[in-house]
Amino acid sequence: MRGPCPGLNSLANHNFIPHNGIVTLLASIQASLNVYGMALEAATFAGALGALYGGDLSDPTFPYSIGNPPPVGLLGGILGGLGLFGRPSGLSFTHNQFESDTSATRGDYFQFNGDAHHLQMPAFQELYNLQPESPDANYNRTVILAHRLKRIQDSVQQNPYFFYGPVQMVITCLTTALIPALMSNHSSEHPDGILSNNVLKSIYGVTGQNGSLVYTPGTERIPDNWYRRPILDPYGALHVVEDIIAMGLYDPQILLFGGNTNGPNTFAPLDLDDFTGGVYNAASLLQGNNAACFVFQAAQLLFPSSINGLLGQIVLSVLQKVLDSIGGILADLTCPELAAVNASMLEQYPGYRKSSHAV
Repeated sequence: MRGPCPGLNSLANHNFIPHNGIVTLLASIQASLNVYGMALEAATFAGALGALYGGDLSDPTFPYSIGNPPPVGLLGGILGGLGLFGRPSGLSFTHNQFESDTSATRGDYFQFNGDAHHLQMPAFQELYNLQPESPDANYNRTVILAHRLKRIQDSVQQNPYFFYGPVQMVITCLTTALIPALMSNHSSEHPDGILSNNVLKSIYGVTGQNGSLVYTPGTERIPDNWYRRPILDPYGALHVVEDIIAMGLYDPQILLFGGNTNGPNTFAPLDLDDFTGGVYNAASLLQGNNAACFVFQAAQLLFPSSINGLLGQIVLSVLQKVLDSIGGILADLTCPELAAVNASMLEQYPGYRKSSHAV
Protein backbone atom coordinates (compact mmCIF):
# COMPACT_ATOMS: atom_id res chain seq x y z
CA MET A 1 0.00 0.00 0.00
CA ARG A 2 1.30 3.44 -0.96
CA GLY A 3 -0.74 6.63 -0.78
CA PRO A 4 -0.85 10.43 -0.64
CA CYS A 5 2.06 11.01 1.79
CA PRO A 6 5.54 10.75 0.21
CA GLY A 7 7.09 10.68 3.69
CA LEU A 8 5.12 7.60 4.73
CA ASN A 9 5.68 5.97 1.33
CA SER A 10 9.43 6.43 1.75
CA LEU A 11 9.32 5.01 5.28
CA ALA A 12 7.59 1.88 3.97
CA ASN A 13 9.97 1.48 1.04
CA HIS A 14 12.93 1.51 3.46
CA ASN A 15 11.16 -0.78 5.99
CA PHE A 16 11.13 1.84 8.75
CA ILE A 17 7.45 0.95 8.88
CA PRO A 18 6.11 -2.36 7.49
CA HIS A 19 6.85 -2.69 3.80
CA ASN A 20 3.24 -3.64 3.06
CA GLY A 21 2.12 -0.17 4.13
CA ILE A 22 -0.04 -1.29 7.06
CA VAL A 23 1.25 0.54 10.13
CA THR A 24 0.14 0.86 13.75
CA LEU A 25 -0.26 4.25 15.37
CA LEU A 26 2.75 3.72 17.64
CA ALA A 27 4.99 2.54 14.78
CA SER A 28 4.10 5.58 12.66
CA ILE A 29 4.92 7.90 15.55
CA GLN A 30 8.24 6.18 16.28
CA ALA A 31 9.36 6.28 12.64
CA SER A 32 8.44 9.96 12.32
CA LEU A 33 10.54 10.73 15.41
CA ASN A 34 13.54 8.60 14.52
CA VAL A 35 13.82 9.07 10.76
CA TYR A 36 12.54 12.57 10.03
CA GLY A 37 13.06 14.36 13.33
CA MET A 38 9.47 15.26 14.22
CA ALA A 39 8.70 16.13 17.82
CA LEU A 40 6.37 13.88 19.78
CA GLU A 41 3.31 16.13 19.68
CA ALA A 42 3.54 16.74 15.92
CA ALA A 43 4.12 13.03 15.17
CA THR A 44 1.23 12.04 17.45
CA PHE A 45 -1.08 14.56 15.79
CA ALA A 46 -0.27 13.28 12.28
CA GLY A 47 -0.35 9.61 13.24
CA ALA A 48 -3.59 9.89 15.21
CA LEU A 49 -5.32 11.60 12.29
CA GLY A 50 -4.28 8.74 10.02
CA ALA A 51 -5.49 6.14 12.50
CA LEU A 52 -8.74 7.98 13.24
CA TYR A 53 -9.90 8.52 9.67
CA GLY A 54 -8.20 5.71 7.76
CA GLY A 55 -7.63 2.93 10.28
CA ASP A 56 -9.13 0.01 12.15
CA LEU A 57 -10.55 1.46 15.34
CA SER A 58 -11.57 -1.95 16.68
CA ASP A 59 -7.91 -2.95 17.07
CA PRO A 60 -6.21 -1.43 20.17
CA THR A 61 -3.00 -0.83 18.16
CA PHE A 62 -5.01 1.32 15.66
CA PRO A 63 -3.47 0.01 12.42
CA TYR A 64 -4.09 1.86 9.18
CA SER A 65 -3.15 1.60 5.54
CA ILE A 66 -1.01 4.44 4.20
CA GLY A 67 -2.74 3.94 0.84
CA ASN A 68 -5.82 2.09 -0.43
CA PRO A 69 -8.30 0.21 1.75
CA PRO A 70 -6.63 -3.03 2.88
CA PRO A 71 -8.03 -6.38 1.74
CA VAL A 72 -10.74 -7.78 3.97
CA GLY A 73 -9.10 -9.66 6.83
CA LEU A 74 -5.72 -7.93 6.67
CA LEU A 75 -6.87 -5.65 9.45
CA GLY A 76 -8.64 -7.74 12.06
CA GLY A 77 -9.37 -6.03 15.33
CA ILE A 78 -11.57 -7.33 18.09
CA LEU A 79 -14.61 -6.41 15.99
CA GLY A 80 -13.14 -7.80 12.78
CA GLY A 81 -11.97 -4.53 11.29
CA LEU A 82 -14.06 -1.41 11.79
CA GLY A 83 -13.31 2.14 10.68
CA LEU A 84 -14.92 5.42 11.52
CA PHE A 85 -17.31 5.11 8.58
CA GLY A 86 -17.43 1.33 8.19
CA ARG A 87 -14.61 -0.62 6.55
CA PRO A 88 -11.24 1.14 7.12
CA SER A 89 -10.58 3.39 4.12
CA GLY A 90 -6.82 3.84 4.19
CA LEU A 91 -5.28 7.28 3.77
CA SER A 92 -5.98 7.45 0.03
CA PHE A 93 -9.71 7.86 0.63
CA THR A 94 -9.89 10.32 3.51
CA HIS A 95 -10.92 13.38 1.50
CA ASN A 96 -11.26 16.55 3.60
CA GLN A 97 -10.02 14.66 6.66
CA PHE A 98 -6.39 13.54 6.36
CA GLU A 99 -6.12 14.38 2.65
CA SER A 100 -7.32 17.82 1.51
CA ASP A 101 -7.57 20.10 -1.48
CA THR A 102 -4.50 22.25 -2.36
CA SER A 103 -1.95 19.51 -1.67
CA ALA A 104 1.55 20.45 -2.78
CA THR A 105 1.75 17.63 -5.34
CA ARG A 106 -1.55 15.70 -5.27
CA GLY A 107 -4.67 16.67 -7.19
CA ASP A 108 -7.92 17.84 -5.67
CA TYR A 109 -10.28 14.89 -5.15
CA PHE A 110 -13.12 16.06 -7.40
CA GLN A 111 -10.82 17.07 -10.26
CA PHE A 112 -9.36 13.58 -10.72
CA ASN A 113 -12.32 11.23 -10.19
CA GLY A 114 -11.38 10.56 -6.59
CA ASP A 115 -7.64 10.12 -7.20
CA ALA A 116 -6.14 12.45 -4.65
CA HIS A 117 -3.33 10.05 -3.73
CA HIS A 118 -1.14 9.87 -6.85
CA LEU A 119 1.29 12.69 -7.61
CA GLN A 120 0.05 14.96 -10.40
CA MET A 121 3.02 15.97 -12.52
CA PRO A 122 1.76 19.50 -13.36
CA ALA A 123 1.68 20.33 -9.63
CA PHE A 124 5.13 18.83 -9.04
CA GLN A 125 6.46 20.61 -12.14
CA GLU A 126 5.23 23.95 -10.81
CA LEU A 127 7.14 23.30 -7.60
CA TYR A 128 10.24 22.01 -9.36
CA ASN A 129 10.40 25.06 -11.63
CA LEU A 130 10.68 27.41 -8.64
CA GLN A 131 14.39 26.59 -8.38
CA PRO A 132 17.09 26.21 -11.03
CA GLU A 133 18.35 22.75 -11.81
CA SER A 134 21.72 23.42 -10.22
CA PRO A 135 23.87 22.76 -7.11
CA ASP A 136 22.51 26.02 -5.66
CA ALA A 137 18.86 24.88 -5.69
CA ASN A 138 17.13 24.94 -2.30
CA TYR A 139 13.37 24.46 -1.88
CA ASN A 140 13.30 26.32 1.42
CA ARG A 141 10.29 27.76 3.25
CA THR A 142 10.10 30.87 1.09
CA VAL A 143 10.00 28.76 -2.07
CA ILE A 144 7.41 26.41 -0.60
CA LEU A 145 5.20 29.35 0.44
CA ALA A 146 5.18 30.60 -3.15
CA HIS A 147 4.07 27.15 -4.25
CA ARG A 148 1.44 27.00 -1.49
CA LEU A 149 -0.16 30.22 -2.75
CA LYS A 150 -0.12 28.95 -6.33
CA ARG A 151 -1.79 25.67 -5.37
CA ILE A 152 -4.61 27.58 -3.63
CA GLN A 153 -5.06 29.75 -6.72
CA ASP A 154 -5.07 26.63 -8.92
CA SER A 155 -7.85 25.09 -6.82
CA VAL A 156 -9.96 28.25 -6.89
CA GLN A 157 -9.63 28.47 -10.67
CA GLN A 158 -10.03 24.78 -11.55
CA ASN A 159 -11.96 22.87 -8.87
CA PRO A 160 -15.71 23.58 -8.74
CA TYR A 161 -15.87 21.83 -5.36
CA PHE A 162 -12.86 23.48 -3.78
CA PHE A 163 -13.27 23.65 0.00
CA TYR A 164 -10.74 25.12 2.43
CA GLY A 165 -12.03 24.96 6.00
CA PRO A 166 -10.27 25.21 9.36
CA VAL A 167 -9.52 21.48 9.66
CA GLN A 168 -8.20 21.43 6.10
CA MET A 169 -6.07 24.47 6.95
CA VAL A 170 -4.42 22.66 9.87
CA ILE A 171 -3.59 19.63 7.76
CA THR A 172 -2.43 21.39 4.59
CA CYS A 173 -0.40 23.96 6.53
CA LEU A 174 1.32 21.12 8.38
CA THR A 175 2.00 18.98 5.31
CA THR A 176 3.26 21.99 3.35
CA ALA A 177 5.57 23.11 6.15
CA LEU A 178 6.98 19.59 6.52
CA ILE A 179 8.45 19.61 3.00
CA PRO A 180 11.45 21.85 3.79
CA ALA A 181 11.40 21.08 7.52
CA LEU A 182 11.73 17.30 7.21
CA MET A 183 12.87 16.52 3.67
CA SER A 184 15.90 18.83 3.66
CA ASN A 185 19.38 17.34 3.97
CA HIS A 186 20.97 18.67 7.15
CA SER A 187 24.64 19.23 7.97
CA SER A 188 26.80 21.24 10.34
CA GLU A 189 27.34 23.76 7.53
CA HIS A 190 23.59 23.97 6.85
CA PRO A 191 21.76 23.23 10.12
CA ASP A 192 18.46 24.43 8.62
CA GLY A 193 18.93 21.99 5.76
CA ILE A 194 19.19 22.14 1.99
CA LEU A 195 16.44 20.62 -0.15
CA SER A 196 18.07 20.05 -3.52
CA ASN A 197 16.57 19.05 -6.87
CA ASN A 198 17.70 15.44 -6.47
CA VAL A 199 16.48 15.04 -2.88
CA LEU A 200 13.08 16.49 -3.81
CA LYS A 201 12.75 14.14 -6.79
CA SER A 202 13.86 11.08 -4.83
CA ILE A 203 11.39 11.51 -1.96
CA TYR A 204 8.55 12.14 -4.44
CA GLY A 205 9.38 9.17 -6.69
CA VAL A 206 10.36 11.35 -9.67
CA THR A 207 13.31 10.75 -12.01
CA GLY A 208 14.84 12.50 -15.00
CA GLN A 209 15.80 16.06 -15.80
CA ASN A 210 13.61 19.11 -16.30
CA GLY A 211 11.65 18.68 -19.49
CA SER A 212 11.53 14.90 -19.14
CA LEU A 213 10.54 14.28 -15.52
CA VAL A 214 8.81 10.95 -14.85
CA TYR A 215 6.79 9.95 -11.78
CA THR A 216 6.73 6.26 -10.90
CA PRO A 217 4.20 5.49 -8.15
CA GLY A 218 5.60 3.59 -5.20
CA THR A 219 9.26 4.45 -5.79
CA GLU A 220 9.63 7.18 -3.17
CA ARG A 221 12.93 6.78 -1.33
CA ILE A 222 15.21 8.64 1.04
CA PRO A 223 18.37 9.33 -1.00
CA ASP A 224 21.85 8.17 -0.06
CA ASN A 225 23.92 10.46 2.16
CA TRP A 226 20.83 12.15 3.56
CA TYR A 227 20.75 13.41 7.15
CA ARG A 228 17.66 14.20 9.24
CA ARG A 229 16.95 17.28 11.37
CA PRO A 230 19.29 17.80 14.33
CA ILE A 231 18.22 15.62 17.24
CA LEU A 232 18.08 18.68 19.53
CA ASP A 233 15.73 20.54 17.17
CA PRO A 234 12.78 18.23 16.41
CA TYR A 235 9.95 19.76 14.40
CA GLY A 236 7.22 20.44 16.94
CA ALA A 237 4.42 22.70 18.08
CA LEU A 238 6.33 25.98 18.08
CA HIS A 239 7.66 25.30 14.57
CA VAL A 240 4.08 24.69 13.38
CA VAL A 241 2.96 28.00 14.87
CA GLU A 242 5.90 29.83 13.33
CA ASP A 243 5.17 28.35 9.90
CA ILE A 244 1.46 29.23 10.03
CA ILE A 245 2.32 32.82 10.98
CA ALA A 246 4.85 32.96 8.15
CA MET A 247 2.17 31.82 5.70
CA GLY A 248 -0.16 34.63 6.74
CA LEU A 249 2.62 37.21 6.49
CA TYR A 250 3.67 35.92 3.07
CA ASP A 251 0.16 36.35 1.68
CA PRO A 252 -3.12 36.57 3.67
CA GLN A 253 -4.83 34.58 0.90
CA ILE A 254 -3.16 31.45 2.28
CA LEU A 255 -5.24 31.85 5.46
CA LEU A 256 -8.47 32.86 3.70
CA PHE A 257 -10.92 30.10 4.68
CA GLY A 258 -13.83 29.33 2.41
CA GLY A 259 -14.50 27.63 -0.91
CA ASN A 260 -16.09 27.82 -4.34
CA THR A 261 -19.88 28.18 -4.18
CA ASN A 262 -21.01 27.80 -7.82
CA GLY A 263 -18.23 26.36 -9.96
CA PRO A 264 -14.63 27.48 -10.56
CA ASN A 265 -13.64 31.03 -9.63
CA THR A 266 -16.60 31.53 -7.28
CA PHE A 267 -14.59 31.56 -4.07
CA ALA A 268 -16.48 33.01 -1.10
CA PRO A 269 -14.49 33.56 2.10
CA LEU A 270 -15.89 32.26 5.35
CA ASP A 271 -17.11 35.15 7.53
CA LEU A 272 -14.87 34.55 10.55
CA ASP A 273 -16.68 37.12 12.67
CA ASP A 274 -19.97 35.20 12.39
CA PHE A 275 -18.26 31.79 12.41
CA THR A 276 -16.48 32.48 15.71
CA GLY A 277 -19.10 34.67 17.39
CA GLY A 278 -16.88 37.74 17.12
CA VAL A 279 -13.77 36.18 18.68
CA TYR A 280 -11.80 36.40 15.40
CA ASN A 281 -12.12 38.28 12.13
CA ALA A 282 -10.04 38.55 8.94
CA ALA A 283 -8.00 41.45 10.33
CA SER A 284 -7.31 40.03 13.78
CA LEU A 285 -6.27 36.70 12.27
CA LEU A 286 -3.03 38.32 11.09
CA GLN A 287 -2.11 39.69 14.52
CA GLY A 288 0.36 37.90 16.77
CA ASN A 289 -0.33 34.17 17.15
CA ASN A 290 -4.02 34.52 16.24
CA ALA A 291 -3.81 32.55 12.98
CA ALA A 292 -2.33 29.54 14.74
CA CYS A 293 -4.70 29.98 17.69
CA PHE A 294 -7.74 29.96 15.46
CA VAL A 295 -6.89 26.97 13.26
CA PHE A 296 -6.03 24.76 16.22
CA GLN A 297 -8.98 25.87 18.35
CA ALA A 298 -11.39 25.44 15.44
CA ALA A 299 -9.98 21.99 14.76
CA GLN A 300 -10.50 21.01 18.39
CA LEU A 301 -14.16 22.03 18.12
CA LEU A 302 -14.80 20.48 14.70
CA PHE A 303 -13.10 17.09 15.14
CA PRO A 304 -15.63 15.78 17.71
CA SER A 305 -18.59 16.94 15.61
CA SER A 306 -17.50 14.58 12.83
CA ILE A 307 -17.97 11.43 14.91
CA ASN A 308 -20.86 12.04 17.28
CA GLY A 309 -22.64 8.77 17.99
CA LEU A 310 -20.15 6.60 16.07
CA LEU A 311 -18.13 3.83 17.75
CA GLY A 312 -18.30 5.48 21.15
CA GLN A 313 -15.27 5.03 23.37
CA ILE A 314 -13.19 3.29 20.67
CA VAL A 315 -13.22 6.43 18.53
CA LEU A 316 -12.86 8.79 21.46
CA SER A 317 -9.73 6.99 22.65
CA VAL A 318 -8.05 7.82 19.33
CA LEU A 319 -9.59 11.26 19.08
CA GLN A 320 -8.25 12.16 22.50
CA LYS A 321 -4.71 11.68 21.21
CA VAL A 322 -5.44 14.24 18.52
CA LEU A 323 -7.03 16.69 20.94
CA ASP A 324 -4.21 16.23 23.47
CA SER A 325 -1.70 17.07 20.74
CA ILE A 326 -3.59 20.22 19.83
CA GLY A 327 -3.91 21.16 23.49
CA GLY A 328 -0.15 20.87 23.86
CA ILE A 329 0.30 23.32 21.00
CA LEU A 330 -2.21 25.82 22.42
CA ALA A 331 -0.56 25.68 25.85
CA ASP A 332 2.43 27.53 24.39
CA LEU A 333 0.29 30.37 23.00
CA THR A 334 -1.81 33.19 24.44
CA CYS A 335 -5.08 32.73 22.58
CA PRO A 336 -8.46 34.47 22.70
CA GLU A 337 -10.92 31.91 24.05
CA LEU A 338 -12.97 30.28 21.31
CA ALA A 339 -15.76 28.32 22.99
CA ALA A 340 -17.85 27.47 19.92
CA VAL A 341 -18.06 27.84 16.15
CA ASN A 342 -21.06 28.03 13.84
CA ALA A 343 -20.34 24.87 11.83
CA SER A 344 -23.62 25.22 9.92
CA MET A 345 -22.00 28.05 7.94
CA LEU A 346 -19.85 25.45 6.17
CA GLU A 347 -22.96 24.06 4.46
CA GLN A 348 -22.85 26.92 1.95
CA TYR A 349 -19.89 25.22 0.23
CA PRO A 350 -20.76 22.38 -2.20
CA GLY A 351 -17.30 20.86 -1.65
CA TYR A 352 -18.02 20.52 2.05
CA ARG A 353 -21.43 18.96 1.44
CA LYS A 354 -20.17 16.69 -1.35
CA SER A 355 -17.20 15.29 0.58
CA SER A 356 -17.64 11.58 1.18
CA HIS A 357 -17.32 12.08 4.97
CA ALA A 358 -17.68 15.78 5.76
CA VAL A 359 -15.96 17.07 8.90
